[in-house]
Amino acid sequence: MFNVNMSFSGHLFPFRYLKAVVYIFQVLCLLFFQSHGQTEADLGPCYSLKSLMDLFNRPEYISLPAVHALMEAYNTNCEILVRKNPSPKAMLLIVVEGTKRRKRFIIANKLARAIKGHILINPPEGFERMRFSMNFSMELKRAYHSLCLYATANRARQYLAMNHVIISGYWFDQAAFVIVKKYYPNFPQPSSPLWKWPKDLLVPDLTFYIDDSEPPSFRRKNDNNIAEQMREVYKRWSYPKVVPILNTTNYNVILREMIAHIDMYQHRLAKEPL
Repeated sequence: MFNVNMSFSGHLFPFRYLKAVVYIFQVLCLLFFQSHGQTEADLGPCYSLKSLMDLFNRPEYISLPAVHALMEAYNTNCEILVRKNPSPKAMLLIVVEGTKRRKRFIIANKLARAIKGHILINPPEGFERMRFSMNFSMELKRAYHSLCLYATANRARQYLAMNHVIISGYWFDQAAFVIVKKYYPNFPQPSSPLWKWPKDLLVPDLTFYIDDSEPPSFRRKNDNNIAEQMREVYKRWSYPKVVPILNTTNYNVILREMIAHIDMYQHRLAKEPL
């Protein structure tokens, strides 16, 4: 019979150590029973907040301290949105995607400054500290990153009444990668639900894809060019439409091209009947 009051260096075993032992035991059980060889592509993209919450509430996850901390962070995120009660969206939500994350962030930051917008990143503030505690399960890791998108969307709603919001890496970043890994080069038909944006996630007005794929003449035979494969995914998306940025060597040229698209989009909106 296991005795909770076992001695430890002449003292009662501290409760905090017992909690740590229980947590480690939970993690080991999770690692032992989860399906081996499972990849993010096997799980597919996330298409609803409900599916995420259903996963976090499963018996093997609900008691994990890391999941508790994540749920508290998300609830606080939602409470702040309700408390601020932002006015309806009046400005643009612009997303910058690309396979090179550092470059994507630099461009998003420059664009935010150029149009006096507010920049957001993933994971959002308050969520990044939990990032590595979700790595012992592929589906938990995917769910964490997906929930961060909903938290970022809540943050965006707080600013969109007064400022344009630029997000560096959003839902397409996760979905396109998974679709490439699972289906390339035999993608599903355009009518497939796979190509649908999540109904409960804030939709961007404009999405720019920084296309860093190499010209065919520069590629080696059988080269696994992830940027080229991702480009094929972005080309197939009909809603929300993705604007490819092909000249990626000069930041000033990139910004001018983006701002031209933004101006055209706003001009088109201004002409639409109220």
